[in-house]
Amino acid sequence: MRKKLLGFLLSILLIFSVAGSASALTMSLHDWQFNPDGTGVAGAFQPIDEITLLGTSLIQNSGTPGYGVPFTELGAFAATSFQDGGTPISVLTSGLGLNYELTAIFTATGINTDAVGTDQNFIFQTGTLDIYLDSGINFGSTDGFFGADDGTHIASFNIDFGSGDLDLSTPSGPDGRIDIQFSANKTALTNGFAPGYWFDTSGKDFSTYTDSLIALGLVDGNNNILEAADFAGTNILSEWGVAANAPIDIYTRTDGSFQPGVVPEPATFMLFGLGLLGLAGITRKKMT
Repeated sequence: MRKKLLGFLLSILLIFSVAGSASALTMSLHDWQFNPDGTGVAGAFQPIDEITLLGTSLIQNSGTPGYGVPFTELGAFAATSFQDGGTPISVLTSGLGLNYELTAIFTATGINTDAVGTDQNFIFQTGTLDIYLDSGINFGSTDGFFGADDGTHIASFNIDFGSGDLDLSTPSGPDGRIDIQFSANKTALTNGFAPGYWFDTSGKDFSTYTDSLIALGLVDGNNNILEAADFAGTNILSEWGVAANAPIDIYTRTDGSFQPGVVPEPATFMLFGLGLLGLAGITRKKMT
């Protein structure tokens, strides 16, 4: 069986939960700054609370989902706007979509575990989330991987662990939840971030935080089963090098937000939102 979770075709509801944990030092999780030129805090604009995203993801099972059956996932996302307190920041301020685009690639592997009723459970074993900045506006094209990885690599995360389930009984189509924890990918980039782009409210560069950044996410996705279809004029099946398996393909739309924030040791990120895909900082306490 091969399941494909793709975007721009149907709507997906992503529900992320934000929860804090005990700690000593805290920093503001709002009003962070971003410099698309990568030249430092002097050229950054603020305040930013989140970045809205729109994109696609594809999940393939190597067989009929059941205990021990492995799967792989590929996802491509593009930012549609920066926001401050839920209000979009003018593109004249951010330049997003005019002078550059922000994109992300998500890859993961995992295995299906037990089935409970109509729910199929699964766990993630490995994976990465990589964010790019591109001076060209070409998301959804055949450039690179769906036009999402041909820019400058400015942030990277690894999956530490994750799990989820897919409910096949919902009237609108399969509905799922995913809970994932990430850490900064220090192999790809210094402390997980390229210097000169991301800054906290005080102007400190995210790339200077030496502790691992982690992300937690809870995703509730509403999906519908459809036959293979084109995305943005490009056949996503051929783009990703996979064959169509129409009777069991699942296509969905994914839209959401990316909200980074930083805190002192251990620096933390969290996926969160309602109908949003996002990363958000949470406060933590250093236990003594």
